[in-house]
Amino acid sequence: MVHLIDPVELHFEQAKARSTSSGIELGSITKGEARCLTASSNSADAVLLSGPLYHLVERSVRLMALREARRILKPQGVLIAAAISRFASLMHGLARGFFMTRCNERT
Repeated sequence: MVHLIDPVELHFEQAKARSTSSGIELGSITKGEARCLTASSNSADAVLLSGPLYHLVERSVRLMALREARRILKPQGVLIAAAISRFASLMHGLARGFFMTRCNERT
């Protein structure tokens, strides 16, 4: 059973629409955030953090989200998390030649 927890109400509507169109039922949709989950301790087989680790900019707050995920996971549960390096936009610009283009425009 999949339970969606998200702080953005627009995502609820998107999830409901996708659930209906795919025929896959969601267990629940709840407004909340990764730092303070309402699920019981040791209750989840898996937790997916897809957003909190790069939208929460302070390290201490990201750690709160990770601790909450760990708290609700069963002992053999799986945590899947997505993160973006603070250097991602720089690396993207370098890979796409953005900085070289800007330098050439000035000459």
